[in-house]
Amino acid sequence: AGVVSGSVLVRVPGSSRLQPLGAGQNIPMGSLINATHGVVKVTDAVDRKGHTQSATVWAGSFVMTQARTGRGMTTFKLAGSLGCPSPRGVTTAAARSRAPVKLWGKDNHGRYSTRGRNSVATVRGTVWETVDSCAGTRTVVKRGVVSVRNLHRRSSVLVRAGHSYLARR
Repeated sequence: AGVVSGSVLVRVPGSSRLQPLGAGQNIPMGSLINATHGVVKVTDAVDRKGHTQSATVWAGSFVMTQARTGRGMTTFKLAGSLGCPSPRGVTTAAARSRAPVKLWGKDNHGRYSTRGRNSVATVRGTVWETVDSCAGTRTVVKRGVVSVRNLHRRSSVLVRAGHSYLARR
């Protein structure tokens, strides 16, 4: 991973401290990457033959994982707390002031997905945003097509450029 612009922090598994991300730094899967105030380019292996893929991610924090058998499918899981009201409607002032948890991404036909609380968006050479809020998880597509899997309804929707989909909680 490498910083494209701004400030990007990383916390590797087993650590409790965020450290500045260096240029071309190797980071293990399962690391938390905070790109809230920066842009990071992530390059990861697709297979054991040395094939790689890259994505650029910004405006949020995420944990990067990759399934051993997923043929290179890399998932960016949104990280952060929403502080949504309880079912009884009770909430604190701190929870009411929290902004949605979001993440922007751009890839070039890699195998990437973004996981929010209510959906998983699998990208296909796109520019997309995933936003977790108390209303649900919204996937916004700026370029290309994204397949969004609603985790509660267990259904999938194709979202094209210029459109969005809200998976409610």
